[in-house]
Amino acid sequence: QRGKTKRFDGAPTISYPLWPETLKLLREELAYNDHPELAFTNERGNPLVSYATSAAGKYTRCDALKNLFARLAKGVDVSQPKSPKRFRKTGATLLAAEFGDGVADWYLAHAPRTVSQRHYIRPAQDKLDAAVMWLGEQIGVVLLTSSAAG
Repeated sequence: QRGKTKRFDGAPTISYPLWPETLKLLREELAYNDHPELAFTNERGNPLVSYATSAAGKYTRCDALKNLFARLAKGVDVSQPKSPKRFRKTGATLLAAEFGDGVADWYLAHAPRTVSQRHYIRPAQDKLDAAVMWLGEQIGVVLLTSSAAG
């Protein structure tokens, strides 16, 4: 369930298939990492995101993923703000065009809006799986084209 919707009754629990490339990288990272509690850590074995409060009471957040993404995005020429959220938006747009709004809503983990969606219609997991795999192929093509051009 999405963090912001899990407190609502009927909020969907979504299972996303992993792209083969993602699964390979996860297995490599998990084999490399020996932290007893965290699956992902930085080079020093610390959490990727940490929070602290200074002696003066100032709240600070250190987000290694955000910083890495910003460094990687510098080399990509795009007119819109560069953030991971763009992938979510782009994915939903591509899925809606190819598979319809229902699959895009499910991909976004939107809560059901109608009585039939809440009580009677259960989306088919294999349809979402196929859509996510198709999306991976589309994004792979886009990323390969972007890197070859730049």
